[in-house]
Amino acid sequence: MRMDPSDCPPWIDPGNAFRLVVNCDKYKASLDYGILEMDEQRHEIWVDISSGYNLDKFLEDMAAKTIWGRSQTLAVWATDTDSAAKWKLRRNEHFEKMILGRLNNRMAELDVEIVEKEGYQYQILQSSVGSKATSGVTSHSGPATNAEGVGDTCTSPQMEPDPVVEVDWDSLVILAPPELDGEANVLVDEDNVFEAMGFKAADQATAEEDIEEPIPSIPPEVEQDMSDAAIHVDDHAPAEPMMDWDRDNPDMSVGTIYPCMSEFRLAVRQHAIVHEFELGTEKSDKTRFRGFCKANGCPWIIRARTQADNSVRVQINKYSHQCASRSRVLGTMASQAWVAERAIPLLKKKSDMGAADIQKILEDKYNIEIKYQTVWYGRQRAADKLFVT
Repeated sequence: MRMDPSDCPPWIDPGNAFRLVVNCDKYKASLDYGILEMDEQRHEIWVDISSGYNLDKFLEDMAAKTIWGRSQTLAVWATDTDSAAKWKLRRNEHFEKMILGRLNNRMAELDVEIVEKEGYQYQILQSSVGSKATSGVTSHSGPATNAEGVGDTCTSPQMEPDPVVEVDWDSLVILAPPELDGEANVLVDEDNVFEAMGFKAADQATAEEDIEEPIPSIPPEVEQDMSDAAIHVDDHAPAEPMMDWDRDNPDMSVGTIYPCMSEFRLAVRQHAIVHEFELGTEKSDKTRFRGFCKANGCPWIIRARTQADNSVRVQINKYSHQCASRSRVLGTMASQAWVAERAIPLLKKKSDMGAADIQKILEDKYNIEIKYQTVWYGRQRAADKLFVT
């Protein structure tokens, strides 16, 4: 199958256009507010290969078209043109090689699946009343009886416990051997046997060890030396990435870590909305972000940079705002992605809620003016993530 030049969008040069057809099977999105079952999906993405399109950009485009949880990630598979075998695209080089191998057809068909991240730790809940086994996938809680399998499975049938028979040792009668019946037998003293076996000496040694010895007192000068030599230990690790952050009032302190650059951009926009100033962007790409306050004469600036593990760290948050806060901010902080993220829970409650209603709710809650066009496109992105088939 080849790409038809007439199908190429007008904003892409047909000589550089490349069409991606993406298939996604049914899956369950593990969201913060519960499990969301998603139907099969099929998407079409047009790209300009002269712009250096790679796997990272593809994942960003898919994030705008579908939805998955923070414990999940996207696995991308391509079909080998020679052997018809599927191979997984793990790095940007793999993706670029796949495109180069299909330049003659100008199109490629990809299969994606939503999978759990490797090494992701689920939170295990413990009841204050009694011990219960809790599934990190389904959030189902039940008594941990015969839980021999993994998760919520049970591979052994319920077995009745063996009855406990109490033995009255005082009522037992020791019978002599039949050949000695009627003869007098001399019983051995139990105390003598106990001592002969060495048990009495062992008990005495144990009793002597149990005697508590007084703790020696430490002179004051020695205590002072020990206190001065103590090393302060702080278990707090500020450099650990924030896998979850306050989406209503994010922290922009120096040293704060966000999972990725797209999450940081959402956070800094929300920070500007909460603190009622208009955010300007001096530089923004995959590795760094430079922002400032657009108010005339305000010196506030913020800098962030991508780390080796693709997390983003706030490097500089300098100067205080010297601009007067306005009762309602008019600007571009509320992007389509920002609106889409906050429209998802609204559409889950009322799927036919219009853009005007969403605009009024967000403007009243966050004290900001949002263009109707931004709200309309943001609602469409949220609806595509929830209801697209």
